[in-house]
Amino acid sequence: MESNKIIKNTATLELELCGHKRTIESNETETNIVKLDIKKETNCKFVLAGGVVLYTITISNDSDVDLHDLEFKDTLANNTKYLTGSFKVNGVYVDPDVSGATLNYHIDKIKDNEDITITFEVKVL
Repeated sequence: MESNKIIKNTATLELELCGHKRTIESNETETNIVKLDIKKETNCKFVLAGGVVLYTITISNDSDVDLHDLEFKDTLANNTKYLTGSFKVNGVYVDPDVSGATLNYHIDKIKDNEDITITFEVKVL
């Protein structure tokens, strides 16, 4: 594991009794630094009413640990409508939970140093 992806720490206790000094050290702890990034892109800069926009979201786990139980949420703009059946995770069609204008999807696991790509389409009203 790279040293910049982990924090190591110990504690010490110093005491003096009857002129004798003693230092006691604790065990060493390790804490993994999680680096998670999310980037959203669109396939077009301009669109007419009635047009379709494709969104691509890339979630990158640049850590040396697997991450579990992540909740992806995307709230759509007021003048758009999610196109049912267009939601894919790594190219595989899945059904997100749609609650009003928000798409919700549970990600079980993102492996260490892995990317997940989510795509879906909306229609502009």
